[in-house]
Amino acid sequence: MTNDHNLFGKLRGIPLTSPVNNPRPNSLSFSLNLRPDYSSGTSAPAAGPPHPDGSPTGVAAGGDGHVPSLWDQHVHGLGVGDRPRAALCLPPDPDGPFSMGSGRKETGFSRVILTSKHHDGFCLWPGELTEYSVRSSPWRNGTGDVVAELAAAAKEAGIGMGLYLSPWDRHEECYGKTLEYNEFYMGQMRELLTRYGEIKEVWLDGAKGDGEKDMDYFFDSWFSLIRQLQPGAVIFSDAGPGTRWIGDEAGSAGHDWVPPECDVSIRPGWFWHMNEAPKSALALLDIYYKSVGRNCVLLLNVPPNSLGLISDEDIRVLREFQVLRNSIFSRNLAKMAFLNASSTRGGIQDSKFSTKNLLLEDIYTYWAPEENGTKWALDLQFPDSVSFHVLKIQEPIHMGQRISKFHVKILGGEGQWRRVINGTTVGYQRLIPFQRLKTRRVRFVVDKSRDDPLISYLGLYMDKFSNLSDFSHTSSSQVHTIRSHGIEQMRSNHSGSASVYSST
Repeated sequence: MTNDHNLFGKLRGIPLTSPVNNPRPNSLSFSLNLRPDYSSGTSAPAAGPPHPDGSPTGVAAGGDGHVPSLWDQHVHGLGVGDRPRAALCLPPDPDGPFSMGSGRKETGFSRVILTSKHHDGFCLWPGELTEYSVRSSPWRNGTGDVVAELAAAAKEAGIGMGLYLSPWDRHEECYGKTLEYNEFYMGQMRELLTRYGEIKEVWLDGAKGDGEKDMDYFFDSWFSLIRQLQPGAVIFSDAGPGTRWIGDEAGSAGHDWVPPECDVSIRPGWFWHMNEAPKSALALLDIYYKSVGRNCVLLLNVPPNSLGLISDEDIRVLREFQVLRNSIFSRNLAKMAFLNASSTRGGIQDSKFSTKNLLLEDIYTYWAPEENGTKWALDLQFPDSVSFHVLKIQEPIHMGQRISKFHVKILGGEGQWRRVINGTTVGYQRLIPFQRLKTRRVRFVVDKSRDDPLISYLGLYMDKFSNLSDFSHTSSSQVHTIRSHGIEQMRSNHSGSASVYSST
């Protein structure tokens, strides 16, 4: 085993899950998408009917690390829950199961989310409420605990720990008996939230297969228990309350505003397959703009391969993805400009709300205008012409999301101001990519705000890698002709939209 596999989690001697047929400091999370293996001598269950994508059931059932509501996208065994014993093929490794290594620094991810139980019902921790768990497997002679070992490794590496506990349980006999099963489920949740230290995120969904037993989930009771046991944990479900599903698994945010999380896999599906390749680093960068750039947390699923390791291909792509982000966002061209504001609260001598705060990467410092104004603008004047492709703008979100409409203008060579971007909300962070612009002056104007606008960061960046002339087209909902300035490309955003005027 080489250090090349230490990107996030090295699964060594770890069960490949089930024995069945089975204010945010960082905007990136990753998930471990685990699958079972039947090569240890226990025969695989008979395959059920094929999935819509043509793959047979009973092949790759098991837990995946970040499961949205479209369960049929990645539950590869609709007959889950039929076998009583595990077929766990990897032997114990004295070096330990997980090594987070330098993955966090190399890739910028801050959180790992593990499926502790998927729809098959098999538990990756030795709980007291069911024998259908690692306790009944030959792995570590039935004494192992995947959740505990990952939690310890994540803590050592400084990576936040999250857990997904599937509400749908095709093994548990009381599933379908609403009161009894909800008590069972909350008992499992209590075990997970009291044994493994601080849990940063709890992932839930309302998944339940077509034709499944009639079942009501007591979400409000679950939320109350989570807040009681892990008050600092973010709760994810289809509609919140902490973060919500964006409505797809493509990593592209939609319209409605509740703090959103975009889940997408680095591979075509949620499980690793030998004949499939990961997305390219440029594809991940495009997803980054459409998720993190639209106020979302990006949760990227990275499935271990059949040996329980993060594949070399995926590691290479993730490193390249980090290199791209570092190359683009390590140099804020706005720092070269003289910054002037329409007004500054307390006057220009008061550094508390100065425009200098716009260049500090600190969400708790910000520029503030004089109170009760109606005209708000920031002007950037460069000593020489600069070229840029990306605008980054942030509000101090702990003070509320205020801006509801803005635009950006540049000064043309003829001395005429030209509007190049129209936008709606800003929120925690907007990244707006566009075709290359070149100018000596840039003006950011707030047209409408729910209260005095506050801005914590303003950045202009060069992206030499993306084909930004195509970016807007790929996410366009409308194309309008705008006077002589060319084309306005309307891009949907979870909390609004942005329009980019192309150069002529």
